[in-house]
Amino acid sequence: MKLILILSAFISFSTPALADVRQDFCNSTTELGINIMTARQLGMPLERILDSVAAVENQAAEPLVKAIIADAYAMPIYDSAEAKQLAIISFASQLNEACNDTLE
Repeated sequence: MKLILILSAFISFSTPALADVRQDFCNSTTELGINIMTARQLGMPLERILDSVAAVENQAAEPLVKAIIADAYAMPIYDSAEAKQLAIISFASQLNEACNDTLE
């Protein structure tokens, strides 16, 4: 997953004092993933979500955001509310795990 390489670049902190910062980063990244996958499951067009990336003030985060979007939009849109919710939870869990794995 290309996302893991991008996450590694963002959280290459090495001092223990930055553990809270790293965890906050993973929490924020996971929350972003939830929002993006929710938009995906609601059928938001890819172009619309990519337009919102252009409005992000922190352009350094753009590659990470685009990688999360690409991963989310590679997933199918499910029919039932339960399947949609499961897809969102699963995506967020995988994203959080990938982020935390890069911290070790």
